[in-house]
Amino acid sequence: MKKKTLLLQTLAFLIFLGSWQLLSLAFQDVSLIFPTPFGVIRKLLSALPLFLDHTLATGFEMFFSILIATLLAFPLSLLMGRYQIMKMLLQPFFITMQCIPMFTLAPIFIVWFGWSLFAVIIPTTLMILFPLATCFYKGFQSTEKPYEDYFRVHGIRSSLYLFSVKLPFARPHIFSGLRIACGIAGVGAIGGEWAGAQKGLGVFMQISRRNFDLESVCASILCLLVLSLTFYYFATLLETLFTRKPHEKLAPATI
Repeated sequence: MKKKTLLLQTLAFLIFLGSWQLLSLAFQDVSLIFPTPFGVIRKLLSALPLFLDHTLATGFEMFFSILIATLLAFPLSLLMGRYQIMKMLLQPFFITMQCIPMFTLAPIFIVWFGWSLFAVIIPTTLMILFPLATCFYKGFQSTEKPYEDYFRVHGIRSSLYLFSVKLPFARPHIFSGLRIACGIAGVGAIGGEWAGAQKGLGVFMQISRRNFDLESVCASILCLLVLSLTFYYFATLLETLFTRKPHEKLAPATI
């Protein structure tokens, strides 16, 4: 079934590329404002070291943004689940941060931190913190009540309860949040680079746009797509390796 789905998705993608290429050949004026797939690939290959340099810079920003957001979301979601007052205090903050386009704060961070990676990483981290913390919180709240009662009655310490019960139940939600973060981290990084950065795909897009080099713009978008998919499928791979059904780690028959 999975092979059939993958085959259909690949076929649909090839049909899309073929239609795009044929449209560009049939209407020559279109190629002036919308480059052909072959033109984009040719541009990418002709300046591959330059594209790799900017792609690695954006990938570095995405990686550390996801890492920092994960390290923040984990304890914050636990606090929200344990203390109602923390949930009341943090939820408005998360919603406010989600309503503000984070790349608009990049100029402020440039004033604070200068032309460094922090000016891009911090707003990107804030952008993905809300969906991560929400997924983590939902995961930690999904523990089935019989397990909670069993550990509470036997007075087992909190750390053992967290790693033995809460994490197994929360893993699907945790990796779901990570996949979402991987999908939108590229958007935040590009927005931050547009606002102020010295290197990255967003910077290269801006330079190419000013030179009316649309093939380079589309090639940069292609690099961003590959980069985001790489993070996404890496998170999916981690989920496959680490996620198990809760009953595989616990013994429901003893409860």
